[in-house]
Amino acid sequence: MTRSIPTYILMTLALLHLLAADGYAATLFVDADLATGANDGSTWNDAFQGESGVQAALAAALSGDQIWVTGGTYKPTAGTDRSLSFNLTTDISMYGGFSGGEASPVERDIAANETTLSGDLLGNDGPGFTNRTDNSIHVVRISGNTTRLDGVTICGGNARDGVDVFDRQGGGLRFESTLLTFEMDRCRIVDNEADDGGGMLVMNSPTMRIVNSVIANNHASARGGGIASLNLTVGVAGARFINCLISGNVGGFGGGLQVEDTSIEFINCTVVSNQSTDFIDGGGLLGFGTVLDLKVSNCILWNNTGMGGNMNDLAQIRTPQVAAGFLMLNNTCVQNLSATLDSFGSNNTGGDPLFQDMLGPDAIAGTGDENLRLMSGSSSVDSGDNQYTNGEVTLDFDGLPRFVDDPNTVDTGLGTPPIVDMGAYELQQDAEPVPTVGFWANLAFILTLLITGTIFLQRSAYKAGAIHQPAEYHSKRTSDRQ
Repeated sequence: MTRSIPTYILMTLALLHLLAADGYAATLFVDADLATGANDGSTWNDAFQGESGVQAALAAALSGDQIWVTGGTYKPTAGTDRSLSFNLTTDISMYGGFSGGEASPVERDIAANETTLSGDLLGNDGPGFTNRTDNSIHVVRISGNTTRLDGVTICGGNARDGVDVFDRQGGGLRFESTLLTFEMDRCRIVDNEADDGGGMLVMNSPTMRIVNSVIANNHASARGGGIASLNLTVGVAGARFINCLISGNVGGFGGGLQVEDTSIEFINCTVVSNQSTDFIDGGGLLGFGTVLDLKVSNCILWNNTGMGGNMNDLAQIRTPQVAAGFLMLNNTCVQNLSATLDSFGSNNTGGDPLFQDMLGPDAIAGTGDENLRLMSGSSSVDSGDNQYTNGEVTLDFDGLPRFVDDPNTVDTGLGTPPIVDMGAYELQQDAEPVPTVGFWANLAFILTLLITGTIFLQRSAYKAGAIHQPAEYHSKRTSDRQ
């Protein structure tokens, strides 16, 4: 059998050729614990230093640059100006999770080297969102196109007392511009608060892809404890959440998410234990508006509550305009699923997903000690629909293979076996993983690392004086910063 090369790997090769030919994009390094070196971000040994290191790197970055950041805590300011944020401008990528010395992002151990972008300016946050009056209003702002966040934790934002209604939206992550292209991978947005969008506010961003990320324990007094997604033009790509965990968020309207007049899609996400305090429904996902387009596929919606502790199916997901075109719900596990809600798609289930430990030892949702992996016998195992993975969902939240068959479970999903599980985790077996399109994605990533690594080594040689660097390079970087 002849295997054709996917279009996106050909595009990757073409892009890499352009990157290699250009040679102007740079990698800037940040190390919170470093106390020696030039503090100019040019190498790991001369990385930008201290809690302000990330801000220094952002100030120095040009379009196309990458910022590599070691584990540690970084703040928007060393002072007390709450209006300051980490601002990502056009074509800037930030990667966290380094220990220092790595030659490529693939060498990172993100869990062991947590990179935290914190709005807790005085370092005095208490439990239950106390001692927050000093905190940054917005921790991270996205104001440019084609930006990426990878392997960082965003916490401690407090937009509850912003200067106006708009400033009181998006405590952790806020999008400042329209028509953005944004990607986020392996990030955590936790412990933020606002009036709307405690964790994050999405406004008018037609191409957004959020993968393998956690949105947990964020609070909003009004719309969207975890996420508020507002006023996006229907008919464009919209925001897409893939392999994400959304848990322990609390909002007046919509605990995990409130989406309004927006195109948004959830694929293989686990949405659990979120709460809507001022509306009887929509503890998990809540939709409003006349041009709503909400698609939910291969997901788990469980233990979400509405006002008064309501836990029926509409507390898991609710669109007030319950009509075709507003909601598409397919191959999704919904607690207390009714025939009415099931009619807005197909192959849904109300069976217990059998999480290993839904609340964790502390019995509190969203604190990070939960184990939302599935057990054998779960209604969510081998019950998804392979077509909704769109060739993108080749690994689960743990980075382990998708499409792993459980021999003890009868397939109830759709597609050519093995069938994908519902939710962010795939139940693993002692079996050889089946090759998927992920082979090409991994190959594209490896090629990217090879070429960017070559550029990095060349620049290191330039810096050491081993290779003569043309005067045009210096003049180009200097002129671009002026």
